[in-house]
Amino acid sequence: YASNVYETADTEGFMIVKDIYPPYSEVDQIHTTWHYLIPFTVMAGTYDDDSPIKNVTLYYRWSNNNETWGNWTIFGIDEQSPFEWSFDAPKGSGYYEFYSYAIDSAGNKEEMPISSTVADASTGVNCIPVLLVMVMLILGILVIIIVIVSSLKIRVKKFKVKK
Repeated sequence: YASNVYETADTEGFMIVKDIYPPYSEVDQIHTTWHYLIPFTVMAGTYDDDSPIKNVTLYYRWSNNNETWGNWTIFGIDEQSPFEWSFDAPKGSGYYEFYSYAIDSAGNKEEMPISSTVADASTGVNCIPVLLVMVMLILGILVIIIVIVSSLKIRVKKFKVKK
């Protein structure tokens, strides 16, 4: 079994260590209080002394009033650092809280939060569909064009010379 063999010179020491300690992860603070366009990026930092991180799961919960919260729901699992997700606000407009949960390559699992009120980060989302924004911009531009054209017609009528 070649993959289980490690050859050393006679003078080198060798130590085998069993990783029994869980990893740690935390969703990075979201510095934007309100997001108006989705998706936006949610990132998590991780720490483990002995083993690489295998994956990190992002959990979220939603509230329409920032007081009564739904259940924690898995948004996604990322298996590659940097651990980040393109969050598309599955419940639409409202308040979102986040926490993360890591597993290392030795199989150690981060402890789940003790309290259902623990969140690493939070933000608000006010979903304005991009199509609606585009339609509103186009209508605004059309109104401006109509006003300009109308004012030009009035000026042309005032300066016509009578025969």
